[in-house]
Amino acid sequence: MSHNSCSHRFEHSGARHLIPGVAVAVALAVSAPTSVATATVEGCHPGSEAVVTKVRGGEWYLSGGFSGSEHAYICSTAGGRTVEIGQPGNEQASSDGGLGPLVRHLVFAGLTAAVAYENETGSRGLDVVDLSSGRVRLHRGLGGGKVTQPGEHSNVGSHAVGAIVVKPDGSVAWTEQARGEHYDVLKHEGRRTVVLDRTGQTRPKSLTLTGARLRWVESDGRRRTAVLH
Repeated sequence: MSHNSCSHRFEHSGARHLIPGVAVAVALAVSAPTSVATATVEGCHPGSEAVVTKVRGGEWYLSGGFSGSEHAYICSTAGGRTVEIGQPGNEQASSDGGLGPLVRHLVFAGLTAAVAYENETGSRGLDVVDLSSGRVRLHRGLGGGKVTQPGEHSNVGSHAVGAIVVKPDGSVAWTEQARGEHYDVLKHEGRRTVVLDRTGQTRPKSLTLTGARLRWVESDGRRRTAVLH
């Protein structure tokens, strides 16, 4: 998935509660896997002042920032709820207000979204969100680099996820940075997270999904497969 020039500001997302926003009327509570939005906006309504990045199946956008902290939202072109992701910027971090979450990866399967993000504090996560209900099906903390300057995002380990694939039922697989430039392959089905490949030799962007079949490539060119139920 390609990212435009806005992507460096959208690279972190952890689902949060749906609250009134600058550009939309809602935000989603995301701290727990059973969170459900209390208010909704159907479709995508970024507002004229929002910074929008479109991806296949949906978009994410930032609003705020000039008058206070930035907030980040995701929405699907298939409908459903507009959901706030990650932690809003810290208004005390800079004179222009805090930076919103940075979205490193965002993929959609209908009304299901999987997103990897970084907050202004340097914390990172991967969330799977059901946009039809606002429920966070999975939250996985990914650690994060230490932020050295207030109001800035970390440059350390900023690509903790190399690729994500997701199914409409919320099953998800991804490549995750384990150490240095070494990546493992993981999947989450139902209530279980399983490491499929811990060799550390996975090419981080090689993961694909066709039907229920996962495929990825090792650094030596060897191809591997698994099933995502």
